[in-house]
Amino acid sequence: MYKIKLSPYAKIFYTEWLIDPYGSRYNLSIDQILHGSLDVDRLRDALKRYVSESVLLNSHVQDIDGEPYFVKNDSINKLEYLDNPVNPSELSTYVSHSFDLHNEPLYRFKPESFLNNLSKYDKDTIILIDHEFKGSKLNGFDVAKQLHEQGFTRLYLFSGRDFEKDMIPDYLSVILKTDIDALSKLAE
Repeated sequence: MYKIKLSPYAKIFYTEWLIDPYGSRYNLSIDQILHGSLDVDRLRDALKRYVSESVLLNSHVQDIDGEPYFVKNDSINKLEYLDNPVNPSELSTYVSHSFDLHNEPLYRFKPESFLNNLSKYDKDTIILIDHEFKGSKLNGFDVAKQLHEQGFTRLYLFSGRDFEKDMIPDYLSVILKTDIDALSKLAE
């Protein structure tokens, strides 16, 4: 059995889950933008490999001798799909659905073509954009500019690096991937 003891930091979230197992305040929704035609089988294989290599995603929590551990799952869930176009209430229900830390994986994936379906989103929808897209000439600044030009007002760039103030357009806010406080405020 492959297992890792929960860190003191992870135990805080685990304890909160024990108190409120139906809560979803720490669920993260990450939108990834892909350009071009989509090979669903390759995406499914890539996500499966990604999850299989991440012990924190491909695990559940199990008490062993009175201590909580992340224990690797025996299998990986299949990729699920949202109807296209996605009903905003369906998406909200999906994202806010609580996880059962003892019995299910710590991830869910549902692809949707976001840029092709912008008309269904309110212009004040919070949009968190990754800074870099591997294998693409586009970056988060390019996508944010496109969204800004279409009238979206709550744009955030999710980045692993800090930028100089003059590099960031006034319509875009940067959140560092390590800034848990900023992410939690955004989620509220």
